[in-house]
Amino acid sequence: MKANRILIKLSWEALSDGTSMFAYDKIATLAKHLFTVAQSGKQLAVVCGAWNIRRYRDTKDAGIDRVKSDHLGMMWTVMNAVMLNEKYIQAWWKWIVACAKWMHISPLTTHYNALTARHKMIQWTVVFCAGGTWNPYSTTDLGAVLRALELQCEILIKVTKVDGVYDKDPHLYSDAKRFDALTLAQADELNLHIMDHSAIGMARENKLAIFVCHIDQLAALANGTAKGTMVTPE
Repeated sequence: MKANRILIKLSWEALSDGTSMFAYDKIATLAKHLFTVAQSGKQLAVVCGAWNIRRYRDTKDAGIDRVKSDHLGMMWTVMNAVMLNEKYIQAWWKWIVACAKWMHISPLTTHYNALTARHKMIQWTVVFCAGGTWNPYSTTDLGAVLRALELQCEILIKVTKVDGVYDKDPHLYSDAKRFDALTLAQADELNLHIMDHSAIGMARENKLAIFVCHIDQLAALANGTAKGTMVTPE
């Protein structure tokens, strides 16, 4: 974990307590952890999911067109990014929320441009990337990999509710086996659900490493002591 430019993908559990859309105290703590990472000298980008608001698979029988449904999901990732950013700016002033031009909400967001975002990161500005890939039929996992590659990040950190990658859900199975390290090919072949297949495929093709850790380990990324599972390209 010596990477200096990283992208953090936050699961919905980082923003919600499971009963309400936004757990404000939890988000405030999360923002402080992000500040700790940024303050340590790391160049940082952040991508949020939108499951705390809704997800397609839970409403696919509601009669909403898939393309419209996915575009709603993209807009909700903007809401999450703005909410997290609002808590973040209470600790650190250098930030932008970047999203597609058609989702831009002045004065809350700015238009995403990879070259501009890289320049901002060099200046120690945290870039909150919203809107997924801006295309339907794709996930925020794929969006996170895409942004990590565009921003030339050295590693993608996936922050979840578990402390690494397991062969099955440790919340359901007491005999679940945790991996200290494995390859992207192994994660894909074993169907370990680190990310969806399209995201893993893009990471494999472009040799992007992924580190999976618990939300509680986020601040430890600042000094490289975070514990989790390293998923390497080879």
